[in-house]
Formats: sequence, C-alpha cells, structure tokens
Amino acid sequence: MATYVSDAPKLLDELFRKEGEGFLLVGYETGKEKPHAESSYMLYPADPDRQDPVYTFMALFSRESIKAKHAAFVPDTRLEIYSFPKMTDVPVLTGDISKKEYISRIFLPISGRRGWLP
Repeated sequence: MATYVSDAPKLLDELFRKEGEGFLLVGYETGKEKPHAESSYMLYPADPDRQDPVYTFMALFSRESIKAKHAAFVPDTRLEIYSFPKMTDVPVLTGDISKKEYISRIFLPISGRRGWLP
C-alpha cells in the first residue's frame, strides 16, 4: 500500500503547477510538546496514476502508524486531505523553504483566511 505514497519534490512541483483539480495531503504537528520534529510535517500529492486521494491518505496513515510503533515519542499530528479545483490557486512550495515552515507559516494561515477545509 505505501508504495503509492511519495513526497518526491518532482511530484509536488508537478502538482503545484497543475492547471486543474488536485489533491494535497497535509500532515502537521498539533501538540505543544517539544521537539517539533521536521518529520511531523508532511506534504503528499494524491497518486497521479490512481487519482484516488482517499487511497493515498490510507497508505500514508498505514505507513506512519507503522513508524510510530518504533518511536520513543510520537507527537500529536493531524493528517488532512484538501481538494482544490485549481492547483494554481495554492501557494507553491519552493525549494528554499522547509515543509514545516511552508505548512505552519504559509499553507495553514492562508487556508484559514480563504476558508479551505480539509
């Protein structure tokens, strides 16, 4: 199942440049405990071959659940899926910003102001 989940920069770049509909899976830490691990912030496109964001969500959930079994600390993290009619309306993740910074300082504040709901 997890073989369909990829956060390859090329796939994310293609998703953000897409003129039409797209799905973005967002994972971010919600707890107040430290450390705020970079690995708790995730962005994934829905699998381009399947066009099935729910399948990708479940694959991501499965993979992260397995990883959590072996971790000493598992932060409170939300996994959300967003659907956009036009991906070009979504701020682009550039190579000079971390996923943590993009999600917490760009994507989530803008999604709140624009009323984007997961």
